[in-house]
Amino acid sequence: MSVQIELEEGEHLSFQGHFGHKKRPIILGVSDKALYFTREKHFSTESYYVHRVPISEVTEVTLFPLRSIVRWVAALTVFFGGLILEAGILWNVYNQLPGTRVSPWPIAFMLI
Repeated sequence: MSVQIELEEGEHLSFQGHFGHKKRPIILGVSDKALYFTREKHFSTESYYVHRVPISEVTEVTLFPLRSIVRWVAALTVFFGGLILEAGILWNVYNQLPGTRVSPWPIAFMLI
């Protein structure tokens, strides 16, 4: 499947970006007369095509940051680390191992 930007006569391409992969191509193009981006056709053999939007029809462009995987990894590390610490404390409390004396307050704070 080949998805390409087809320019009209007298049109010059300022930016062209290819992202994604063959199964789901993401193409972004900016020319002096239009914006080009990939759209999906449902129930078709060639399911992706390049949609052309004239500059005169563009009313708003919005950029937003993508959520970072680093935040999710850090959050999951802290969460599972806390679960392991809590399990260790509860193990010592319930098994009453010799020399173990744990106040119930840390457990209460962890459960809140």
